[in-house]
Amino acid sequence: MMYFKQWVILPVVLLVSMGLCLGLDGAAYVDGIHLDSICLNIGLDLNRDGVFSPEDYTLMISGLGRLMTADVPTTSPLPCIDRGFTQDGYTDVYDIISWDWAIHRGMYGDCSLDIPLVGDVNLLPGTYLEAEGLSETSIDANLVFQDTGLLLMGKGSTFIGGQEYVDFNTTISMFDTDGLFEKSLAMPRSDGLHRFVDGGDSIYVLDSEQGILEWSPEGGGGVVLGNTTYQYQDSIVQIGIHVNEVQSSGRPILDCVVDQDALYVVPVVVTREDTVYFAAAKLRLTDHGYDLKQLYYDSNLAPVGRESPNLQGLREIEIDSDGQVYLLNAHNQNDSDLLWVFNNDGEMLNRHFLNRLPEPIQNPIGLCYDVPSERLYFASGLYDQNQPNKASLYGYDRQDVLSQNILEPTQHIEVANLQHLTAIASDQQGTLWVTGTTFTKTPEHLFAYDLPYALPAPRLAQVGTVGQGESHVDAISLYGITPINVPTAILWIGQ
Repeated sequence: MMYFKQWVILPVVLLVSMGLCLGLDGAAYVDGIHLDSICLNIGLDLNRDGVFSPEDYTLMISGLGRLMTADVPTTSPLPCIDRGFTQDGYTDVYDIISWDWAIHRGMYGDCSLDIPLVGDVNLLPGTYLEAEGLSETSIDANLVFQDTGLLLMGKGSTFIGGQEYVDFNTTISMFDTDGLFEKSLAMPRSDGLHRFVDGGDSIYVLDSEQGILEWSPEGGGGVVLGNTTYQYQDSIVQIGIHVNEVQSSGRPILDCVVDQDALYVVPVVVTREDTVYFAAAKLRLTDHGYDLKQLYYDSNLAPVGRESPNLQGLREIEIDSDGQVYLLNAHNQNDSDLLWVFNNDGEMLNRHFLNRLPEPIQNPIGLCYDVPSERLYFASGLYDQNQPNKASLYGYDRQDVLSQNILEPTQHIEVANLQHLTAIASDQQGTLWVTGTTFTKTPEHLFAYDLPYALPAPRLAQVGTVGQGESHVDAISLYGITPINVPTAILWIGQ
Protein backbone atom coordinates (compact mmCIF):
# COMPACT_ATOMS: atom_id res chain seq x y z
CA MET A 1 0.00 0.00 0.00
CA MET A 2 1.33 3.44 -0.95
CA TYR A 3 1.31 6.28 1.50
CA PHE A 4 2.11 9.89 0.82
CA LYS A 5 5.07 11.64 2.30
CA GLN A 6 5.23 15.31 3.25
CA TRP A 7 8.10 16.88 5.12
CA VAL A 8 6.15 19.19 7.40
CA ILE A 9 6.21 19.01 11.18
CA LEU A 10 5.86 22.44 12.69
CA PRO A 11 4.67 23.64 16.09
CA VAL A 12 0.93 24.01 16.19
CA VAL A 13 -0.58 27.27 17.41
CA LEU A 14 -4.26 27.91 17.92
CA LEU A 15 -5.55 31.39 17.25
CA VAL A 16 -9.16 31.88 18.30
CA SER A 17 -10.99 35.09 17.58
CA MET A 18 -14.65 35.90 17.71
CA GLY A 19 -16.56 38.91 16.46
CA LEU A 20 -19.79 39.76 18.22
CA CYS A 21 -22.55 41.99 16.92
CA LEU A 22 -26.24 42.57 17.54
CA GLY A 23 -28.69 41.29 14.97
CA LEU A 24 -31.80 43.07 13.76
CA ASP A 25 -34.01 40.85 15.89
CA GLY A 26 -31.99 41.60 19.02
CA ALA A 27 -30.15 38.28 18.98
CA ALA A 28 -26.40 38.10 19.38
CA TYR A 29 -24.49 36.83 16.38
CA VAL A 30 -20.88 35.77 16.02
CA ASP A 31 -18.83 35.99 12.88
CA GLY A 32 -17.47 32.55 13.50
CA ILE A 33 -14.68 30.81 15.32
CA HIS A 34 -11.43 31.30 13.45
CA LEU A 35 -9.00 28.47 14.09
CA ASP A 36 -6.49 29.90 11.68
CA SER A 37 -3.13 28.36 12.43
CA ILE A 38 -3.71 24.99 14.01
CA CYS A 39 -3.58 23.26 10.61
CA LEU A 40 -0.67 25.29 9.28
CA ASN A 41 1.58 23.04 7.18
CA ILE A 42 -0.15 19.89 8.41
CA GLY A 43 -2.45 19.17 5.48
CA LEU A 44 -3.95 15.72 5.88
CA ASP A 45 -1.14 14.51 8.15
CA LEU A 46 -3.14 14.78 11.38
CA ASN A 47 -0.71 12.86 13.54
CA ARG A 48 2.20 14.89 12.12
CA ASP A 49 4.49 11.96 11.44
CA GLY A 50 5.45 13.24 7.98
CA VAL A 51 3.35 10.66 6.12
CA PHE A 52 -0.31 10.65 5.12
CA SER A 53 -1.71 7.17 5.68
CA PRO A 54 -4.81 5.29 6.91
CA GLU A 55 -3.73 6.31 10.43
CA ASP A 56 -4.57 9.93 9.60
CA TYR A 57 -7.78 8.90 7.83
CA THR A 58 -8.85 6.88 10.88
CA LEU A 59 -8.12 9.83 13.16
CA MET A 60 -10.31 11.99 10.91
CA ILE A 61 -13.13 9.42 11.09
CA SER A 62 -12.84 9.17 14.89
CA GLY A 63 -13.78 12.86 15.12
CA LEU A 64 -17.22 12.37 13.56
CA GLY A 65 -20.15 13.56 15.65
CA ARG A 66 -18.23 16.30 17.46
CA LEU A 67 -18.78 20.05 17.69
CA MET A 68 -16.17 22.70 16.93
CA THR A 69 -16.03 25.19 19.80
CA ALA A 70 -13.63 27.83 21.04
CA ASP A 71 -12.44 25.59 23.89
CA VAL A 72 -10.96 22.96 21.59
CA PRO A 73 -7.48 22.14 22.98
CA THR A 74 -4.58 23.57 21.01
CA THR A 75 -3.21 20.07 20.47
CA SER A 76 -6.45 18.65 19.07
CA PRO A 77 -6.61 17.80 15.35
CA LEU A 78 -10.37 18.51 15.32
CA PRO A 79 -10.12 21.85 13.44
CA CYS A 80 -8.01 20.11 10.80
CA ILE A 81 -10.87 17.66 10.20
CA ASP A 82 -13.60 20.25 9.70
CA ARG A 83 -12.13 21.93 6.64
CA GLY A 84 -12.59 22.23 2.91
CA PHE A 85 -15.92 22.91 1.26
CA THR A 86 -17.89 21.38 4.13
CA GLN A 87 -16.38 23.53 6.90
CA ASP A 88 -19.39 24.23 9.10
CA GLY A 89 -18.30 23.83 12.72
CA TYR A 90 -19.47 20.22 12.82
CA THR A 91 -17.53 17.04 12.11
CA ASP A 92 -19.70 14.53 10.31
CA VAL A 93 -20.05 12.39 7.21
CA TYR A 94 -19.82 15.48 5.00
CA ASP A 95 -16.22 16.03 6.08
CA ILE A 96 -15.44 12.64 4.54
CA ILE A 97 -16.52 14.12 1.19
CA SER A 98 -14.03 16.99 1.53
CA TRP A 99 -11.23 14.65 2.54
CA ASP A 100 -11.92 12.18 -0.25
CA TRP A 101 -11.89 14.99 -2.81
CA ALA A 102 -8.56 16.24 -1.44
CA ILE A 103 -7.11 12.72 -1.54
CA HIS A 104 -8.24 12.27 -5.14
CA ARG A 105 -6.68 15.61 -6.11
CA GLY A 106 -3.42 14.77 -4.31
CA MET A 107 -3.77 17.65 -1.82
CA TYR A 108 -2.04 15.82 1.02
CA GLY A 109 0.00 18.82 2.15
CA ASP A 110 -2.59 21.53 1.46
CA CYS A 111 -3.29 23.66 4.53
CA SER A 112 -6.88 24.71 3.87
CA LEU A 113 -8.30 22.04 1.56
CA ASP A 114 -10.47 24.90 0.37
CA ILE A 115 -11.45 26.05 -3.10
CA PRO A 116 -13.26 29.27 -4.01
CA LEU A 117 -17.00 29.27 -4.64
CA VAL A 118 -16.72 30.79 -8.10
CA GLY A 119 -14.11 31.01 -10.82
CA ASP A 120 -13.81 32.48 -14.30
CA VAL A 121 -16.79 31.49 -16.43
CA ASN A 122 -17.03 32.05 -20.18
CA LEU A 123 -20.74 31.79 -20.79
CA LEU A 124 -23.13 33.19 -23.36
CA PRO A 125 -26.58 34.32 -22.13
CA GLY A 126 -29.22 31.66 -22.45
CA THR A 127 -26.76 28.79 -22.82
CA TYR A 128 -25.16 26.26 -20.56
CA LEU A 129 -21.89 24.39 -20.58
CA GLU A 130 -21.83 20.65 -21.09
CA ALA A 131 -20.21 18.34 -18.56
CA GLU A 132 -16.48 18.94 -18.64
CA GLY A 133 -14.79 16.09 -20.45
CA LEU A 134 -17.07 13.43 -18.98
CA SER A 135 -18.53 10.74 -21.19
CA GLU A 136 -19.05 7.71 -19.02
CA THR A 137 -18.78 6.61 -15.45
CA SER A 138 -15.96 4.43 -14.25
CA ILE A 139 -18.39 2.34 -12.19
CA ASP A 140 -18.86 -1.23 -13.32
CA ALA A 141 -22.57 -1.74 -12.74
CA ASN A 142 -23.15 -5.17 -14.28
CA LEU A 143 -25.35 -6.25 -11.40
CA VAL A 144 -28.83 -7.70 -11.10
CA PHE A 145 -30.62 -6.83 -7.86
CA GLN A 146 -33.03 -9.73 -7.65
CA ASP A 147 -34.00 -10.01 -3.99
CA THR A 148 -31.94 -7.05 -2.82
CA GLY A 149 -33.82 -4.61 -0.63
CA LEU A 150 -31.15 -2.36 0.82
CA LEU A 151 -27.90 -0.83 -0.43
CA LEU A 152 -25.29 0.46 1.99
CA MET A 153 -22.31 2.59 0.98
CA GLY A 154 -19.33 3.35 3.17
CA LYS A 155 -15.69 2.98 4.13
CA GLY A 156 -14.10 -0.33 4.99
CA SER A 157 -10.90 -1.15 6.83
CA THR A 158 -7.30 -2.11 6.25
CA PHE A 159 -4.64 -3.60 8.51
CA ILE A 160 -1.15 -2.25 9.14
CA GLY A 161 1.12 -4.22 11.41
CA GLY A 162 -1.85 -6.13 12.79
CA GLN A 163 -3.71 -2.91 13.70
CA GLU A 164 -7.04 -2.12 12.01
CA TYR A 165 -7.56 1.27 10.36
CA VAL A 166 -10.26 2.85 8.19
CA ASP A 167 -9.55 2.57 4.46
CA PHE A 168 -9.93 5.38 1.90
CA ASN A 169 -11.83 3.29 -0.62
CA THR A 170 -15.61 3.00 -0.86
CA THR A 171 -17.50 -0.29 -0.65
CA ILE A 172 -21.14 -1.03 -1.41
CA SER A 173 -22.95 -3.80 0.48
CA MET A 174 -26.23 -5.39 -0.52
CA PHE A 175 -28.88 -6.66 1.91
CA ASP A 176 -32.13 -8.51 1.29
CA THR A 177 -35.56 -7.11 2.12
CA ASP A 178 -35.25 -8.40 5.70
CA GLY A 179 -31.96 -6.59 6.22
CA LEU A 180 -29.81 -9.73 5.95
CA PHE A 181 -26.41 -9.30 4.31
CA GLU A 182 -26.01 -10.66 0.78
CA LYS A 183 -22.68 -9.52 -0.66
CA SER A 184 -20.36 -6.54 -1.15
CA LEU A 185 -18.84 -4.82 -4.12
CA ALA A 186 -15.58 -2.87 -4.03
CA MET A 187 -15.81 0.12 -6.33
CA PRO A 188 -12.94 0.45 -8.86
CA ARG A 189 -12.72 4.28 -8.64
CA SER A 190 -14.44 5.17 -5.45
CA ASP A 191 -12.77 8.20 -3.89
CA GLY A 192 -15.61 10.57 -4.84
CA LEU A 193 -18.70 8.42 -4.31
CA HIS A 194 -20.78 9.52 -1.34
CA ARG A 195 -24.54 9.07 -1.81
CA PHE A 196 -27.21 6.93 -3.49
CA VAL A 197 -30.17 8.48 -5.30
CA ASP A 198 -33.36 6.65 -6.26
CA GLY A 199 -33.66 7.27 -9.99
CA GLY A 200 -36.84 5.27 -10.53
CA ASP A 201 -35.80 2.68 -13.10
CA SER A 202 -32.13 3.32 -12.35
CA ILE A 203 -29.91 3.92 -9.37
CA TYR A 204 -27.86 7.10 -9.33
CA VAL A 205 -24.77 7.80 -7.25
CA LEU A 206 -23.27 11.18 -6.42
CA ASP A 207 -19.60 11.71 -7.11
CA SER A 208 -17.90 14.82 -5.72
CA GLU A 209 -15.74 15.18 -8.83
CA GLN A 210 -18.01 14.03 -11.65
CA GLY A 211 -21.54 14.89 -10.54
CA ILE A 212 -24.57 12.59 -10.81
CA LEU A 213 -23.81 9.17 -12.28
CA GLU A 214 -26.22 6.50 -13.39
CA TRP A 215 -25.71 3.04 -11.95
CA SER A 216 -28.10 0.78 -13.79
CA PRO A 217 -28.80 -2.83 -12.71
CA GLU A 218 -28.62 -3.72 -16.40
CA GLY A 219 -25.09 -2.36 -16.62
CA GLY A 220 -23.61 0.58 -18.49
CA GLY A 221 -24.49 3.94 -17.07
CA GLY A 222 -22.96 7.35 -17.57
CA VAL A 223 -22.93 10.93 -16.38
CA VAL A 224 -26.47 12.16 -15.83
CA LEU A 225 -25.49 15.68 -14.78
CA GLY A 226 -21.89 16.79 -14.77
CA ASN A 227 -20.25 20.01 -13.69
CA THR A 228 -22.25 22.67 -15.49
CA THR A 229 -22.76 26.43 -15.47
CA TYR A 230 -26.04 28.10 -16.37
CA GLN A 231 -27.25 31.58 -17.13
CA TYR A 232 -30.49 31.89 -15.14
CA GLN A 233 -32.32 35.20 -15.38
CA ASP A 234 -29.80 37.76 -14.09
CA SER A 235 -27.59 35.20 -12.32
CA ILE A 236 -24.82 32.72 -13.09
CA VAL A 237 -25.46 29.32 -11.48
CA GLN A 238 -22.60 26.88 -11.05
CA ILE A 239 -23.29 23.20 -10.35
CA GLY A 240 -20.50 20.92 -9.20
CA ILE A 241 -16.76 21.47 -8.91
CA HIS A 242 -15.10 22.92 -11.99
CA VAL A 243 -11.49 21.81 -12.30
CA ASN A 244 -8.96 23.57 -14.49
CA GLU A 245 -5.21 24.00 -14.61
CA VAL A 246 -5.25 27.31 -12.74
CA GLN A 247 -7.91 27.10 -10.04
CA SER A 248 -10.76 24.75 -9.18
CA SER A 249 -14.01 26.34 -8.03
CA GLY A 250 -17.55 25.49 -6.97
CA ARG A 251 -19.08 22.93 -4.65
CA PRO A 252 -19.98 19.26 -5.20
CA ILE A 253 -23.58 18.13 -5.41
CA LEU A 254 -24.31 16.81 -1.92
CA ASP A 255 -27.89 15.62 -2.40
CA CYS A 256 -30.34 15.00 -5.21
CA VAL A 257 -33.97 13.97 -5.73
CA VAL A 258 -35.24 12.51 -8.99
CA ASP A 259 -38.89 13.17 -9.87
CA GLN A 260 -39.82 11.82 -13.32
CA ASP A 261 -37.89 14.03 -15.78
CA ALA A 262 -36.70 16.52 -13.17
CA LEU A 263 -33.63 16.65 -10.94
CA TYR A 264 -33.55 18.61 -7.69
CA VAL A 265 -29.98 19.24 -6.53
CA VAL A 266 -28.23 20.99 -3.64
CA PRO A 267 -26.12 23.02 -3.29
CA VAL A 268 -25.59 25.24 -6.32
CA VAL A 269 -23.53 28.43 -6.25
CA VAL A 270 -25.36 31.52 -7.49
CA THR A 271 -23.61 34.72 -8.55
CA ARG A 272 -25.76 37.80 -8.95
CA GLU A 273 -23.87 41.04 -9.52
CA ASP A 274 -21.36 41.08 -6.64
CA THR A 275 -23.33 38.69 -4.41
CA VAL A 276 -22.57 34.96 -4.14
CA TYR A 277 -24.88 32.59 -2.27
CA PHE A 278 -26.01 28.96 -2.05
CA ALA A 279 -29.34 27.63 -3.33
CA ALA A 280 -31.05 24.47 -4.49
CA ALA A 281 -32.02 24.01 -8.13
CA LYS A 282 -34.62 22.21 -10.21
CA LEU A 283 -33.50 21.00 -13.64
CA ARG A 284 -35.74 19.44 -16.28
CA LEU A 285 -34.65 17.03 -19.01
CA THR A 286 -34.95 18.33 -22.58
CA ASP A 287 -33.78 17.09 -25.97
CA HIS A 288 -30.38 18.75 -25.47
CA GLY A 289 -29.81 17.93 -21.79
CA TYR A 290 -30.97 19.38 -18.49
CA ASP A 291 -32.23 22.96 -18.38
CA LEU A 292 -32.31 24.97 -15.16
CA LYS A 293 -35.94 25.78 -14.34
CA GLN A 294 -36.06 27.02 -10.75
CA LEU A 295 -33.91 28.11 -7.81
CA TYR A 296 -34.87 27.63 -4.16
CA TYR A 297 -33.32 29.99 -1.63
CA ASP A 298 -34.21 32.27 1.24
CA SER A 299 -33.90 35.78 -0.26
CA ASN A 300 -33.87 37.33 3.23
CA LEU A 301 -30.94 35.24 4.44
CA ALA A 302 -29.04 34.02 1.37
CA PRO A 303 -26.15 36.54 1.24
CA VAL A 304 -23.93 35.62 4.19
CA GLY A 305 -23.01 38.60 6.33
CA ARG A 306 -22.10 39.52 9.89
CA GLU A 307 -25.71 39.50 11.02
CA SER A 308 -27.09 36.63 8.96
CA PRO A 309 -27.11 32.87 9.35
CA ASN A 310 -24.46 31.07 7.36
CA LEU A 311 -26.19 29.21 4.54
CA GLN A 312 -23.02 27.64 3.22
CA GLY A 313 -24.16 24.53 5.12
CA LEU A 314 -26.98 23.89 2.63
CA ARG A 315 -26.73 20.16 2.00
CA GLU A 316 -29.93 18.06 1.87
CA ILE A 317 -33.15 18.18 -0.14
CA GLU A 318 -36.46 16.28 -0.30
CA ILE A 319 -39.77 16.76 -2.11
CA ASP A 320 -43.22 15.56 -1.08
CA SER A 321 -46.07 14.13 -3.15
CA ASP A 322 -47.36 17.66 -3.89
CA GLY A 323 -44.01 18.84 -5.21
CA GLN A 324 -43.13 20.94 -2.18
CA VAL A 325 -39.39 21.25 -1.65
CA TYR A 326 -37.66 20.85 1.75
CA LEU A 327 -34.11 22.08 2.36
CA LEU A 328 -31.79 21.45 5.28
CA ASN A 329 -28.86 23.64 6.31
CA ALA A 330 -26.32 22.81 9.03
CA HIS A 331 -23.77 25.35 10.22
CA ASN A 332 -22.55 26.18 13.72
CA GLN A 333 -22.61 29.95 13.22
CA ASN A 334 -25.39 32.48 13.87
CA ASP A 335 -28.20 29.97 14.51
CA SER A 336 -27.70 28.40 11.10
CA ASP A 337 -29.33 24.97 11.58
CA LEU A 338 -32.36 25.59 9.39
CA LEU A 339 -35.24 23.79 7.69
CA TRP A 340 -37.20 25.39 4.85
CA VAL A 341 -40.20 24.41 2.77
CA PHE A 342 -40.91 25.96 -0.66
CA ASN A 343 -43.63 25.43 -3.20
CA ASN A 344 -42.42 24.06 -6.52
CA ASP A 345 -42.33 27.53 -8.07
CA GLY A 346 -39.73 28.71 -5.57
CA GLU A 347 -41.94 30.59 -3.11
CA MET A 348 -40.78 30.10 0.47
CA LEU A 349 -43.66 28.77 2.57
CA ASN A 350 -41.91 28.46 5.91
CA ARG A 351 -38.61 28.56 7.73
CA HIS A 352 -37.64 26.88 11.02
CA PHE A 353 -34.55 27.67 13.10
CA LEU A 354 -33.89 24.20 14.49
CA ASN A 355 -31.51 25.24 17.24
CA ARG A 356 -34.10 27.69 18.59
CA LEU A 357 -36.75 25.01 19.12
CA PRO A 358 -37.87 24.01 22.65
CA GLU A 359 -35.93 20.82 21.95
CA PRO A 360 -33.01 22.24 19.93
CA ILE A 361 -31.46 20.22 17.12
CA GLN A 362 -27.85 20.86 16.16
CA ASN A 363 -26.18 19.56 13.03
CA PRO A 364 -29.39 18.20 11.40
CA ILE A 365 -28.68 15.30 9.08
CA GLY A 366 -30.43 12.49 7.20
CA LEU A 367 -33.41 14.40 5.73
CA CYS A 368 -36.00 11.86 4.56
CA TYR A 369 -39.64 12.25 3.49
CA ASP A 370 -41.88 9.27 4.19
CA VAL A 371 -44.85 9.23 1.80
CA PRO A 372 -47.30 6.93 3.68
CA SER A 373 -47.10 8.91 6.94
CA GLU A 374 -46.55 12.30 5.23
CA ARG A 375 -43.77 12.96 7.71
CA LEU A 376 -40.37 14.54 7.39
CA TYR A 377 -37.57 12.85 9.33
CA PHE A 378 -34.07 13.92 10.24
CA ALA A 379 -31.64 13.48 13.12
CA SER A 380 -28.96 15.31 15.04
CA GLY A 381 -25.46 14.59 13.81
CA LEU A 382 -23.98 15.32 17.25
CA TYR A 383 -23.64 12.72 19.95
CA ASP A 384 -23.94 13.47 23.64
CA GLN A 385 -20.71 12.54 25.39
CA ASN A 386 -22.69 11.95 28.57
CA GLN A 387 -24.82 9.38 26.70
CA PRO A 388 -22.68 8.54 23.66
CA ASN A 389 -24.43 5.32 22.69
CA LYS A 390 -27.68 6.97 21.69
CA ALA A 391 -28.83 8.88 18.61
CA SER A 392 -31.97 11.03 18.38
CA LEU A 393 -34.29 10.86 15.38
CA TYR A 394 -37.23 13.23 14.88
CA GLY A 395 -40.36 12.93 12.73
CA TYR A 396 -42.60 15.89 11.85
CA ASP A 397 -46.03 15.88 10.22
CA ARG A 398 -45.99 17.77 6.95
CA GLN A 399 -48.72 20.14 8.09
CA ASP A 400 -46.70 21.04 11.18
CA VAL A 401 -43.71 21.90 9.00
CA LEU A 402 -45.97 24.18 6.93
CA SER A 403 -47.57 25.74 10.00
CA GLN A 404 -46.25 28.99 11.48
CA ASN A 405 -46.48 27.46 14.95
CA ILE A 406 -43.41 26.33 16.87
CA LEU A 407 -42.26 23.06 15.34
CA GLU A 408 -42.74 20.06 17.61
CA PRO A 409 -41.96 16.45 16.68
CA THR A 410 -44.76 13.95 16.17
CA GLN A 411 -42.19 11.23 16.82
CA HIS A 412 -39.00 11.31 18.85
CA ILE A 413 -37.10 8.06 18.51
CA GLU A 414 -34.05 7.22 20.58
CA VAL A 415 -31.82 4.79 18.72
CA ALA A 416 -29.68 2.94 21.23
CA ASN A 417 -26.27 1.46 20.39
CA LEU A 418 -25.74 4.16 17.74
CA GLN A 419 -23.50 7.19 18.26
CA HIS A 420 -23.25 9.04 14.96
CA LEU A 421 -26.22 8.71 12.63
CA THR A 422 -25.21 9.24 9.00
CA ALA A 423 -28.17 8.39 6.74
CA ILE A 424 -31.87 7.44 6.65
CA ALA A 425 -33.92 5.70 3.97
CA SER A 426 -37.65 4.97 3.77
CA ASP A 427 -39.10 1.84 2.19
CA GLN A 428 -42.29 3.92 1.62
CA GLN A 429 -44.23 1.14 3.33
CA GLY A 430 -44.06 2.32 6.92
CA THR A 431 -40.42 1.59 7.81
CA LEU A 432 -37.30 3.72 8.01
CA TRP A 433 -33.84 2.19 7.74
CA VAL A 434 -31.32 4.10 9.83
CA THR A 435 -27.55 3.67 9.67
CA GLY A 436 -24.45 5.13 11.24
CA THR A 437 -21.52 4.15 13.36
CA THR A 438 -20.47 3.61 16.98
CA PHE A 439 -16.89 4.07 18.15
CA THR A 440 -14.80 1.85 20.38
CA LYS A 441 -14.12 4.83 22.65
CA THR A 442 -15.28 8.44 22.97
CA PRO A 443 -12.72 10.54 24.86
CA GLU A 444 -13.75 14.02 25.91
CA HIS A 445 -11.22 15.55 23.55
CA LEU A 446 -9.65 14.18 20.39
CA PHE A 447 -5.86 13.94 20.41
CA ALA A 448 -3.48 12.65 17.75
CA TYR A 449 -1.37 10.80 20.32
CA ASP A 450 -4.33 8.94 21.90
CA LEU A 451 -3.44 5.49 20.56
CA PRO A 452 -4.93 3.24 19.45
CA TYR A 453 -7.41 5.47 17.63
CA ALA A 454 -11.13 4.98 18.12
CA LEU A 455 -12.44 2.55 15.54
CA PRO A 456 -15.94 2.80 14.05
CA ALA A 457 -18.35 -0.10 13.84
CA PRO A 458 -21.40 -0.01 11.52
CA ARG A 459 -24.96 0.01 12.84
CA LEU A 460 -28.40 -0.56 11.32
CA ALA A 461 -31.86 0.02 12.81
CA GLN A 462 -35.50 -0.13 11.72
CA VAL A 463 -38.01 2.52 12.78
CA GLY A 464 -41.77 2.43 12.22
CA THR A 465 -43.42 5.60 10.90
CA VAL A 466 -46.93 5.04 12.29
CA GLY A 467 -46.19 5.82 15.93
CA GLN A 468 -46.41 9.02 17.92
CA GLY A 469 -44.62 10.42 20.94
CA GLU A 470 -41.36 9.06 22.30
CA SER A 471 -40.11 5.57 21.47
CA HIS A 472 -36.96 3.49 21.64
CA VAL A 473 -35.30 1.11 19.19
CA ASP A 474 -31.99 -0.75 19.29
CA ALA A 475 -29.49 -0.64 16.46
CA ILE A 476 -27.75 -3.89 15.56
CA SER A 477 -24.04 -4.18 14.88
CA LEU A 478 -22.95 -5.06 11.35
CA TYR A 479 -19.29 -5.38 12.31
CA GLY A 480 -17.89 -8.57 10.83
CA ILE A 481 -21.03 -8.99 8.69
CA THR A 482 -20.30 -6.30 6.12
CA PRO A 483 -16.83 -5.01 5.24
CA ILE A 484 -18.15 -1.47 5.73
CA ASN A 485 -17.05 0.19 8.97
CA VAL A 486 -18.42 3.69 8.34
CA PRO A 487 -21.75 3.75 6.48
CA THR A 488 -22.10 7.00 4.54
CA ALA A 489 -25.30 6.35 2.53
CA ILE A 490 -28.28 4.02 2.42
CA LEU A 491 -30.97 3.34 -0.18
CA TRP A 492 -34.03 1.10 -0.19
CA ILE A 493 -34.60 -0.59 -3.58
CA GLY A 494 -36.89 -3.46 -2.52
CA GLN A 495 -40.44 -3.89 -3.68
